[in-house]
Amino acid sequence: MVKVLVISDTHGNQKLLRQVLEREQEAQIIFHLGDFYDDLDHNIDLLEGKQVFRVPGIFNSGYFSGKLSATCVTEINGWKVGCVHSPQDIPKLPRNLDLIMHGHTHNPNIGKQLSCIILNPGHLKNIIDRSNMASYAILEISETQLKIKIIQINCNLKEVNTFKK
Repeated sequence: MVKVLVISDTHGNQKLLRQVLEREQEAQIIFHLGDFYDDLDHNIDLLEGKQVFRVPGIFNSGYFSGKLSATCVTEINGWKVGCVHSPQDIPKLPRNLDLIMHGHTHNPNIGKQLSCIILNPGHLKNIIDRSNMASYAILEISETQLKIKIIQINCNLKEVNTFKK
């Protein structure tokens, strides 16, 4: 099983970002879904030995100029995973994905469209932003099962879903 940390929309909040990175040190893979993905660069000491994936958000000049790819696609234990910052970029992803992750709305959510799981981990911008408490997601991925937990910054479990391959 692989443990994955998914964060989004940190907007320069190093305190909340560092708190989550310290809390979830067991994560082997980290995804930052944009809006200030370079916030991770200030926490190199907590990223050692981890695989890191990032997509730019709308506040990154490379997002609109096209200098940076708005998408990221990878595979974890046989699960095809696609990432974007904004839901409007989802059509740029391949069609055969098992999981799509996005940020931008600051609204944590786990859903499903046809056979594809859709995840928004929420935000780490402030304790509360757009009426949503700061949150992130933890994925536990085996070859046959994907467990997704959305965890609020105060350690409350907001939502959990398990999906079979």
